[in-house]
Amino acid sequence: MTHTYTHTDVPVVLYATAEATDTHYLHEVTGLPVVRSARELSAIVHDRVCVVPMCTGRDLTSITHAAQALRWLTERTSLRAALATPVCTSTYVIARMRHHLRRLAPTHDAVVFLAAAVDPFADAELCRRVRLAQQFSESTEVALAFDDPGQRGADCWPTLPEVTSRLHKIMDGQPTVAVVRADFHAPRAESCEAHALMPGSALKTAVLASVKKALHAQEHGDDGIAAGLLADHDQGFAHSHGDEDHAHGHAHSHAHAHAHGHAHSHSHSHH
Repeated sequence: MTHTYTHTDVPVVLYATAEATDTHYLHEVTGLPVVRSARELSAIVHDRVCVVPMCTGRDLTSITHAAQALRWLTERTSLRAALATPVCTSTYVIARMRHHLRRLAPTHDAVVFLAAAVDPFADAELCRRVRLAQQFSESTEVALAFDDPGQRGADCWPTLPEVTSRLHKIMDGQPTVAVVRADFHAPRAESCEAHALMPGSALKTAVLASVKKALHAQEHGDDGIAAGLLADHDQGFAHSHGDEDHAHGHAHSHAHAHAHGHAHSHSHSHH
């Protein structure tokens, strides 16, 4: 059964990502149904739906997967769908990290931000976020660790045990360590105090804001699917132009959906 949020009669469904694989936890916190595929989505929606990718903007591939699922369904059924943007932006995540550092600094020697490993580029993005959050927090030791709560076989480095072991070696005595999730998994950590990135009420508010934005865009002709299909387009080694001396002549064709319901495509070549 789908659920609706206040101020909208459109059913809202959460789309699980590598940053949020625990569907039971997501449902428990938000009260909303959670799916992982087009098949699961088609089983619970029929007329309208707004799908919200449960990620912080790191797992761009999952956004593309959600868009592909919606495109597959809308092309084969009468479903009217809207794809929302990720629940929160990197700026908001950094703000939440700073909040945790300010709150935990008086009572803890170190804070470890823990998140699911996604891929090298997504994990590097989290390193950037932690560095920005750490600015002006010199009094507290800050570290980053990765895990694989969804058992996806992800390459996790460094792990939480490795990080906590290092902290015990470099800090005198038995440091008081707090672990803060930097994604949407349940906060659990052995022998450490654990915290969620944001409380359930804040997560619900973030979902609602994303839904409102998506439905407003849909009213103006943009269902978000076209943009979602290109979400991970510029991520990966093929688009990390570290060596500017090489030349390449491949062309890309992009379809851009605009707010007033028209789209255009263009191609460009890199030389």
